[in-house]
Amino acid sequence: MKRVATVAALLLLTGPLAACAGVNSQTTSASTPTAASSPQQTAASTAGSSPRASATASAASTYTMADVGKHNNEQSCWTVVDGKVYDVTQWIGQHPGGRQRILNLCGKDGSADFTGQHGNDDTARGRLASFEIGTLG
Repeated sequence: MKRVATVAALLLLTGPLAACAGVNSQTTSASTPTAASSPQQTAASTAGSSPRASATASAASTYTMADVGKHNNEQSCWTVVDGKVYDVTQWIGQHPGGRQRILNLCGKDGSADFTGQHGNDDTARGRLASFEIGTLG
């Protein structure tokens, strides 16, 4: 019974965030047994591959700016904010400020732009966190 309550609580916590991001939540075995992972956390390591390639990137993955720079278009859009790497491809069409705001960040360090627009807004930071695929090394 306790496990059912824990799973239900996890779904309640992740469901609204996933709905805001316009994606379905999925559970994977990456990270911890109770961690939920979204399609944004699945990433390709080369520009020629689909942004949703078979390998699932975990938050422990480390990327270089050269890696991020390969994902500089609408089909595969990665950005860096405050030393963390995000695959924001699925957010391009969902961003309330318009597609171009996200497209301008593809393949680049978007820290200044993100912070300039959103500051420390918890909602924006929470949504961004749902797209995290690793750290900049």
